[in-house]
Amino acid sequence: MINKNEITIVLISHNSEELVIQFIKNFSEKIKFLIIDNSNDQNLKDKIKLLNNVEIKFMENKGYGAAINFARKFVKTNFFFVFSPDIKKPDDIFIDIFLDKIKLIERFGALGPRFINVKEKSHKQSNKNLEVGEISSISGSAMCFDTESFDKIGGFDENIFLYFEETDYCMRARRMGYKMYQLNKLTVEHPKGPA
Repeated sequence: MINKNEITIVLISHNSEELVIQFIKNFSEKIKFLIIDNSNDQNLKDKIKLLNNVEIKFMENKGYGAAINFARKFVKTNFFFVFSPDIKKPDDIFIDIFLDKIKLIERFGALGPRFINVKEKSHKQSNKNLEVGEISSISGSAMCFDTESFDKIGGFDENIFLYFEETDYCMRARRMGYKMYQLNKLTVEHPKGPA
């Protein structure tokens, strides 16, 4: 199994203090967190300053993809997992299973979990009968990256402020021979996502 020291969880926050704090509480201190806040939330900074496993960086709100690219500058681990802070269910066990599967998947552009309580027409997913299903694009609310591959693909297009930035990233990754996969046994719920 890949060690937890090899992954950083990135949370993109915009006035999401309570959601961020609740998300972090689901994990042990073994997990490294990097919060990118684009709303200059000093209250959030004050609340997490005593947590040794959490770092926060502030930036101007230039969009979701730009925030992920900004986060990448501070990621020192082999992998990083970007979550919207309102995603439900991830915890240490979720990350352990994900890390265990990563070593079996070669040359991926992005990996993601299966989403529950979404309509199939509005939220495309891979074949649920496959443990690891290939998919054209991963939802931006829960995406795992190999740091080296992310750099080779060129990160996100910062001209796309919000919506479909993950589709663009995955399309460019596929053109370079990378594949996207959904790990169907690992499920999450995104209350504000496609219904």
